[in-house]
Amino acid sequence: MRVALIAFALLPWSASAQSWCPPGATWTYTYSNSWTTEGFARFTFIGDTVIGSDTCQLIDAFAEGWYYPFDTAFHYDMGPVVTKTDGDLVSILTSIGFDTLYWFAAAPGDHWEITMNDGSTSPGSITIVDTGTTTVQGVPLRYLATNGDTIYERIGSLYSFMLPWVGFVIDAASGPLHCYEDADINFQASWWNYGCESWLTINAPLDPSVTTVFPNPGTTHFTLVLPPGPHTITLLDATGRLVLQQRTTDPRPLVSTEALPAGLYRISIRDGSGRLTGTTWVKE
Repeated sequence: MRVALIAFALLPWSASAQSWCPPGATWTYTYSNSWTTEGFARFTFIGDTVIGSDTCQLIDAFAEGWYYPFDTAFHYDMGPVVTKTDGDLVSILTSIGFDTLYWFAAAPGDHWEITMNDGSTSPGSITIVDTGTTTVQGVPLRYLATNGDTIYERIGSLYSFMLPWVGFVIDAASGPLHCYEDADINFQASWWNYGCESWLTINAPLDPSVTTVFPNPGTTHFTLVLPPGPHTITLLDATGRLVLQQRTTDPRPLVSTEALPAGLYRISIRDGSGRLTGTTWVKE
């Protein structure tokens, strides 16, 4: 059953539903479409609210990062997100009412449809293949192994956004979980070795205003103009894959690109003090 959206008012924080949205709950994800956009998305539980007669959780959400076609930073407010809990069932509010987000009492073989925020037809279902309990920093958490993902109490999905429909929309920016924290635990995904707000393997936004690259577009090579001192040059392709890395003390290093296919590339330059600058380059 779905419940229509009505106006809501923020209530004081509540820790009543410990399987979801305890005090301080914050999720950080990759925000990427592997082509034009790279950044991170942040979801933060800010308190309880009432919709109809139900106490719900109000979650602020935003994304920020870099938009390559125009070499500009962006900040995008995605929230608020509203969820509610009924025992082991966590539902999320869509344009036509609440629908299933997570069901922590599910058993192998159980499934539910992926929720679309606009209430449109679901692109698929989530099927449970295994269940169990693990301990994260002394806190026991149930988990659900699904067809391609793992869902934990509090933490949620390790692969999809809290809004699982995002990953099923063509060209939408979405990505796996980097970090989750609340008042009791501080979790970082095992595959993620960088800061929670990192963009791919880069721990800070690039500043293209101090980087000169020519020719751009180019074909077999490009040249950088760098200040004196040691630098590490990293080149990522449009999918975020590392394709070249070299160290130099030359203030005008020539970087050979003959072996690379045509396309858009991201250049980052880290100096001896760890400061990052960079820009994009196009191979014709």
